[in-house]
Amino acid sequence: MSEATEIIAGTSSEVKFHPNVKDISGQIFGYLTVIRRAGTDKHRNAIWECQCVCGVIKHIPGLFLRQGRTRSCGCKMGEMVSASKITVDLFGQVFGRLTVMSRIGRKSRSSRETQWSCLCECGNVVPVGTSNLRTGNSLSCGCLQRELLSVRQTIHGLSRGGSKCSELVVWYGMVTRCTNPESQHFHYYGQRGITICERWQTPENFVADMYPRPDGTSIDRTDNSGGYWCGWCPDCKAHNHPDNCRWVTQKEQMRNTRANRKVEFDGEWLCVSELAEISGVSKGFLLHRLNSGMDIYQALSWPRKKRLPK
Repeated sequence: MSEATEIIAGTSSEVKFHPNVKDISGQIFGYLTVIRRAGTDKHRNAIWECQCVCGVIKHIPGLFLRQGRTRSCGCKMGEMVSASKITVDLFGQVFGRLTVMSRIGRKSRSSRETQWSCLCECGNVVPVGTSNLRTGNSLSCGCLQRELLSVRQTIHGLSRGGSKCSELVVWYGMVTRCTNPESQHFHYYGQRGITICERWQTPENFVADMYPRPDGTSIDRTDNSGGYWCGWCPDCKAHNHPDNCRWVTQKEQMRNTRANRKVEFDGEWLCVSELAEISGVSKGFLLHRLNSGMDIYQALSWPRKKRLPK
């Protein structure tokens, strides 16, 4: 006996089921309403013709319906996926010159990133992705980049074959990590109270004061707890801020981090790695001796193979 046979007589049709097959016609499963039996699949599972609330007709195995594995034609799953991607509401937040006005969905069907409609200070409305806003990659509709390009072409003749002026790149990074809470480095700068003096709020003044940048160097604050200060503008003078910035190599800058241990030697404060380089004693031995309670002079003169005092 076959599992299901269909007998058509005139304009009416009748479906006879195998005794073990339960007729679920008319039942509702999630957003699906079962219309009638549509046959069997290659595994001899009953297939049912169902109509979704959106109007789409689908053929679905009865096992999937009873176990709750299929509850719509797929339209509701798309809605749930789209909703789950809105992990953060940026409405009303300000990123540089951009103010988020509304969510406009995804850029394309293949893209998973949410796009936001943003109003720039210049009046333009532009779509910007979540990641570009939160990382500080987009701070304007493009007007800021054009201003920087104008600066690059006019200050000190810095239009280096159309490439970005390195001093301006440094200025842009400095402003981002000190003022943009979404920057991945804001925790170490803006949140710690590292500020930028009034004169260096504009790129023209920064480039004028810090040009040229030697090759292989980056900006460094002499006092690591101080800000980016020029030292002579009215803002710096009002707050007694000294000149606190210089160009240094990566090696020099690593010696000026908060993680470095500094010791006083002959009236000068030096980091342990710098003192090790000068004295010829390895940094590891110096740290081990200092941690044992020796002063810096004992640590430098103690014989390498002699046991440390207890």
